[in-house]
Amino acid sequence: MNITDILLLQKEHKLHVTFADGTKISFPCSYLRACSPSAEVTQNQDPAVNIDTIEPIGNYALKFHFDDGHQSGIYTFEYLHTLMQKFKTLEEPLCA
Repeated sequence: MNITDILLLQKEHKLHVTFADGTKISFPCSYLRACSPSAEVTQNQDPAVNIDTIEPIGNYALKFHFDDGHQSGIYTFEYLHTLMQKFKTLEEPLCA
């Protein structure tokens, strides 16, 4: 699943993502931080956490640099699509 558009809205602490199938999602940065695929992840639930920068990883993933210093998780497009499905179906989105 490819991503066709990404828009980081730092003032709103949101990341807008459009997938190749046309689906769109507005992720809270705190949700992406809490769901980091990194082995060293801590369950940061700080709603004020933000993404400073986004680094593309080849043609398959993104690496987010969060303002709390976390930057080791690589979010494949497939993983982001899975997170989108979970986020849209749960009242209180969980990543596990």
